[in-house]
Amino acid sequence: MKENQTCSSAGQVAGMFIGGILVGSITMLLLAPRSGRETQEQLREYGRRRKQDFRDLQEKTVATYQDVVGDARDSIQELQSIVQDAFQAGCKEMRKARNSATEKSHERPHPSTPAETGPAS
Repeated sequence: MKENQTCSSAGQVAGMFIGGILVGSITMLLLAPRSGRETQEQLREYGRRRKQDFRDLQEKTVATYQDVVGDARDSIQELQSIVQDAFQAGCKEMRKARNSATEKSHERPHPSTPAETGPAS
């Protein structure tokens, strides 16, 4: 219950903050000692800068994503190779153990065959 209250109060704080920014911006534009044309040009320039900043951020994000995906693929391939090698080594050892057990069972007399004993008394 506290988490919901915290989230809603954090959301309210964020909303009030954004609202304050908007009110301050509008007040600044209305009370600015510039002409409308100068203010419009200033806003256009600000928009251009933010647009370029956004493009730069987008390029960095894409590059970082590609690096992370590439590193993940490399790690997965490496792990796949390790698991594959371990599996093959395990299969090889299992075959050796099975062959060894088979050879030993052929060397011993079968339990259903009566063992040879000395002369009967």
